[in-house]
Amino acid sequence: MSIWSINTTVQYKILGLVNEEDAEFTLKLGQGNKLASIWKPIPVSFDREGKKVVSDFIEFSAKGLTCRKSALDIILDLIQDDVEILPLRHAKEELYILNILHRVNCLDHSQSEFEVSQHFKRITKLVLQSKCPEKRMLFKIPESALGKFVHDEFKQRVESNNLTGLIFKYVTQS
Repeated sequence: MSIWSINTTVQYKILGLVNEEDAEFTLKLGQGNKLASIWKPIPVSFDREGKKVVSDFIEFSAKGLTCRKSALDIILDLIQDDVEILPLRHAKEELYILNILHRVNCLDHSQSEFEVSQHFKRITKLVLQSKCPEKRMLFKIPESALGKFVHDEFKQRVESNNLTGLIFKYVTQS
């Protein structure tokens, strides 16, 4: 089974916060903690620049995965044990941010490569261990605050349903 990193593409409309003070909530995403007890539906709006199409998966917070209700309905059975579904507040669209709950220790440190500076350590070549979790469809690794990973089945579901907005990049496994 292959693993893919996922990112949203900016070729479609991008979401932004209506109120900057709500940024504190988005910073808590993807750390493995449930947020539903403190979550309030955050008001969001689409960028006003030229792009007219809204994708199924939407650029918003790099720490979570944002999607339309229609996309969520298609992938929910695959990811329901791996995420917490948190509503966003938009005037016309039913949107959700998926708080990824599992951070899996499966980075192959001996095969991966890093760029180290005074202030950060960045992964320049990512290699995951072959024993990476088969039962986690959507997960993160502790060494990367922004990285999101999925298995083939997720990728195939997205592609077979022509869902838009995600970029898949194959991840090498040792």
